[in-house]
Amino acid sequence: MLSDLQITTLEQKGYVIIEDLFTSEDLHPIKDEFSMLVEHQAQKLYQAGRLSDLYQDQPFEHRLAEIAAEVPEAISALFPNGRFHKGEALFQFMKHLKILDRVECLVGTEILCHPSYNIHPRLTGGYTSSHQDAGYYLPDGDETLIIACLVPLSILRLKWMFVGCAASTPRRCFSSCLGRGWTKSLVGRYNAV
Repeated sequence: MLSDLQITTLEQKGYVIIEDLFTSEDLHPIKDEFSMLVEHQAQKLYQAGRLSDLYQDQPFEHRLAEIAAEVPEAISALFPNGRFHKGEALFQFMKHLKILDRVECLVGTEILCHPSYNIHPRLTGGYTSSHQDAGYYLPDGDETLIIACLVPLSILRLKWMFVGCAASTPRRCFSSCLGRGWTKSLVGRYNAV
């Protein structure tokens, strides 16, 4: 459940930050799933002589960044066949009660997960392009309350909410969609973090 203050913040700013919602145990299956992808990619690059170290001593939060610093295309481990990885652990996490309970108090019991749920790895020194999730939906969805839940798998410093990997512009959701040709107000677009 969201508190009255969290709902008010969401209504006024278009986003709410929920700190320490997930335990390390909650995130463990996803980290394991992504770690297997990174391990597979590291082994492939190492065996091909393109990677000097497997970086197995690095923690989850740093290993891919270390590998990509040496071989930038290593990031493709998270995009098999040119698509975002959508494994079982990630799919199960989308149905986590801590997410559903908070979304339900905003939209009711009928909750749909858009099939474009994605991962967005942000590596040190990497470029983060700004975008609006609304730009990926058809205009007939503009009057639909769409909640975007951003869940960092590593420590996210609050300052990055406005200038980095989880950037959110206060009240941006109440104006027209960037990247589409109409100016109709986007009533009900919120980002929950």
